[in-house]
Amino acid sequence: MFPTFAKRVSYLHIPSLAFFMAKHFGTGVIIATVFIHLLNKAYSALSDLCLNVKIDSHWPGVIVMISCLAIFLVEYCATSYVEHLASKPSVIDKFLQTPVGDYRDDPVADGEAPEGPEDLDAVRDGEPHIANSDDPERDTHYWDGYLHEHHAHGRKALTHRESAVQILGVVVLQAGIMLHSIIIGLTLVVTSGPNFISLLLAIIFHQLFEGLTLGVRLAALPLSRKSIIPYVLALAFAITTPIGIGAGLLGRSFNPRGLTALLMSGIMSAISAGVLMYSGCVELLAGDFLESHGVRDSSWKRQVLALVSLFAGAAAMTVSG
Repeated sequence: MFPTFAKRVSYLHIPSLAFFMAKHFGTGVIIATVFIHLLNKAYSALSDLCLNVKIDSHWPGVIVMISCLAIFLVEYCATSYVEHLASKPSVIDKFLQTPVGDYRDDPVADGEAPEGPEDLDAVRDGEPHIANSDDPERDTHYWDGYLHEHHAHGRKALTHRESAVQILGVVVLQAGIMLHSIIIGLTLVVTSGPNFISLLLAIIFHQLFEGLTLGVRLAALPLSRKSIIPYVLALAFAITTPIGIGAGLLGRSFNPRGLTALLMSGIMSAISAGVLMYSGCVELLAGDFLESHGVRDSSWKRQVLALVSLFAGAAAMTVSG
């Protein structure tokens, strides 16, 4: 919840650059989670010698593929639906940060130069505009473009469609992360002996990185300043691992290397891998780095910083995994 809280409380003065780095660090975390942890877990569980049924080695990959295509289909249909809703602004205005008509097309006066390169880059990268001024209405707008012609500067607000699709993408990402968190809770319960401490430490760092990743994305959602949705979604993530632990405690009598436990762990890991593979590579990696008004449109220093943060996140999760 901290990123959302920090962006709504002006006296904290968290630099926008910190959110920028955390955002791309988290992308590396998600991608590494898929390839280092989830895929390995799915294949090892479904090929375990303790299974008394023969499972072909191709099945984990098949489940991942089905999960990835299924979440694509869900998002494709959902995007069409939210675009339909976006055509009726009155339906979703109360959820979005500011109705499109209320945005000022040029919040800075004609002939006034931007405050600095970082301000311009933050706007290009789709980050919240935070000017630390006395006008909170201005400071909290989200922009997806910066128009620069001659000496006039104007910022373009996110459309209803872009805002709704952005929210949908974060919800899909959270679904994959929460499914994975339930698996983590179940795994923690059935682990004992000397492996428990090492697993617990790894999970603490793992959940910290994923929580930071999700928190930064929730904080950047173009919702109303008074909206509690980011806090509700953050709380939902926070309680999924305890829910998994509780479910594991209720069924602690079952054998962690039995048929039910191994099948459940392998299949859920494969499904989660497919969801996060799609979200990490399509929504986060391609969406942030390749689409217009993304990282590639910013200064070379900011591009280098984004790439370094991305690879640092992948490396950190690789080590903890």
